[in-house]
Amino acid sequence: VVKAPKIVFSFKPNDTHLRLPYPVVDVSRHVPNPFQDADAFSTAYALAFPANLRGIMLSEARAIVKNVAEESKDWNQFRANLKRMERKATDIQREALALIEQQTGSLGVGEGSFNIDLTRDVVLDFSRLDEAARTFYAEIALRQIWNSLTDRAASLPGMSLERSTNEGAAKTTQRIAIVIDEVHRLTQYYQTDARTIIETMMLEVRQFGALLTATQNQTDIPDDLRQFGTELAFHTTIPKELEALSKIDPAYPWIVRHLQP
Repeated sequence: VVKAPKIVFSFKPNDTHLRLPYPVVDVSRHVPNPFQDADAFSTAYALAFPANLRGIMLSEARAIVKNVAEESKDWNQFRANLKRMERKATDIQREALALIEQQTGSLGVGEGSFNIDLTRDVVLDFSRLDEAARTFYAEIALRQIWNSLTDRAASLPGMSLERSTNEGAAKTTQRIAIVIDEVHRLTQYYQTDARTIIETMMLEVRQFGALLTATQNQTDIPDDLRQFGTELAFHTTIPKELEALSKIDPAYPWIVRHLQP
């Protein structure tokens, strides 16, 4: 039996995951480069900043963000491109640009980017980022991991896994386990126009390994997203939670109500 490498997403300060015997990457210092993929950038932005403010629709702001990200290679250039657009913008567009500039101000962190080694255990520590940045960079990291898995699988027969980095290439048949605590950060604002990559991973991850998630409430994961092979639920009497469980099996609400705390 080959041990599956684990990539753990940790969001809480002093989290138990940080005491695992794995290397820890402080994502506030070493961030996944968000400018590799403008689509991923705009989706991560929409997940991190879902609210419509001052009448500005999220879809409008997201379209602007994608266009600016396509023309930018780093945060300095991103801000410069926003300023350049402001000079030719209408009043409504200026309001959107000002909002984007304000919202993305907290995202320009880190001393450099990092590559995740899919052959080794690692804990990604997002706890030193603010709330929006945690969601933004978690989505970016997940998309880069997924792209690496699917790219290297496509390059080899029989769905073997291959990882390519700037330092060279390595081949392995090892499977991988992706562990996400507080997964509600990515699923609670599930929308038709800004869907987390977790949706795809839940459907297709079995060919690569496993996706293990944890969250406080059953309803943190919308019904359309719930594609788990196994679910663990604990004592609850919350009506919304019981309703969600009943969609899996009518007996489950009765069972969880009678579990011990």
